[in-house]
Amino acid sequence: MNFDTVKYKANYYLFLLLAFIIPLERKLIPPIIILLFVSSLLNGSFKFKEKKGILALTLLYVAYVVGLIYSTNLKYGLFDLEVKLSLLLFPLVFFVSKIEMKKVADNILNSFIDGCFVASILSLISAAIQYYLYSDINSFFYGELALYGHSSYMAIFLCFSSALIYIKNIKQGNKISFPKKDLFLLALFSLIIFFLVSKTGIISILLIHFAFIGYLIIKNKLYLKGTVALVLISTLLFAGYKAFPEVNNRFNELFTTVFSESEELNSTSSIRTEIWKTSVKILVQHPFGVGTGDVKDVLVEYYMNSGLDYAAEKELNAHNQFLQIALATGILGLLVLLLMIFYPLYYAIKNTHIIYIVFLGLIIINFLTEAMLETLAGVVFFAFFNTMLYTTFVQNKINR
Repeated sequence: MNFDTVKYKANYYLFLLLAFIIPLERKLIPPIIILLFVSSLLNGSFKFKEKKGILALTLLYVAYVVGLIYSTNLKYGLFDLEVKLSLLLFPLVFFVSKIEMKKVADNILNSFIDGCFVASILSLISAAIQYYLYSDINSFFYGELALYGHSSYMAIFLCFSSALIYIKNIKQGNKISFPKKDLFLLALFSLIIFFLVSKTGIISILLIHFAFIGYLIIKNKLYLKGTVALVLISTLLFAGYKAFPEVNNRFNELFTTVFSESEELNSTSSIRTEIWKTSVKILVQHPFGVGTGDVKDVLVEYYMNSGLDYAAEKELNAHNQFLQIALATGILGLLVLLLMIFYPLYYAIKNTHIIYIVFLGLIIINFLTEAMLETLAGVVFFAFFNTMLYTTFVQNKINR
């Protein structure tokens, strides 16, 4: 085996390893990214003209760097740039790597599904041990169940994996009768999302199930089987909603926030709504942003002035990625983010790139309720898969 082959395989397996680790241990992510970056340089193919479009994805990181220039709190700003470094590194990794992503993308995505499976099983085992030791049923719900991070991020990982399973079976020509392994994974991931009690996650997985099952029903004219499947899923979900107070309370809280005129801040949904209002107020006063380093300090100050003591104490972000980047970098930064999402979405729809469409759809839904790019798990998930899927699109375009 010559050195070029070793370099290529090392680079390839590091892509697989990173995809596998993303749903698991966050502490392992930075060293794997460093190894991936180095291996990509060693396995480099510097075809600037052919792959230059990939480098456009670094503009989001550039927006945050510009936002640091007019920041007062440089310490926090530099830390924030460190957290978001994946937005710069992954476009560089995919730009220089010799690997043809369109040929290995399915393997990388399957590795991610495997990682989600392992994370789900380990989370259930951990919850069972906690329940055995302390007899606390809450061990199986919300943040207690999410062994490797925030429940919202675990939920989006499982939603994306579920969509990938559907897409894989549709490509293989399977109808409603999927392989038992895939049916088990769909059931397991749906159950975990349900127990995580992530409102956005539950809404997302429902959309995924109904959209793909609906597509299979219409395409294969399996109206009876499909209707039975949809009724069964709906019945199980309703039974779970009624059986588990934790889930019931979370959605009742959401409905109350949306339809009630009460101004009491007695739920996470109502607090989030007030945070959004505060963020918009700041943005109106600072259309060019308050700076990458100062965004947290300014938010906390406004929370205190608005009587949002809990939000101030916890130093909460805007809980909306579009608002968060606008607060930090202004309207220009927001436009860069919107362009990065909706330009690829347009071409993904135009070219029927289903995986990319689903990924960006999930990103948009979750960006509306979470500032995903403020955490390592969120930014790595977005930067890695967005760059990978965009690279497959670029490579397909080159080879036409």
